[in-house]
Amino acid sequence: WLQQALALKEPQHPQDFVSNYMLFIKKKILDKKITNLMNKSTRTPSEQQQLSTLIKLKHQLKTHTSS
Repeated sequence: WLQQALALKEPQHPQDFVSNYMLFIKKKILDKKITNLMNKSTRTPSEQQQLSTLIKLKHQLKTHTSS
């Protein structure tokens, strides 16, 4: 993960690196949770709601980091 995070952008300030790395980790965690829920053959309504929420969060992170 660290190599992938370093490849994203070379920040001018150390705090930028930390911020970028934290966003990278959040994305990885979201991806894992989304994948786990999507791989279930059946989902409870609660799991379906959680999946929907996670996908929205991922989209927000992507939109936030694209600018």
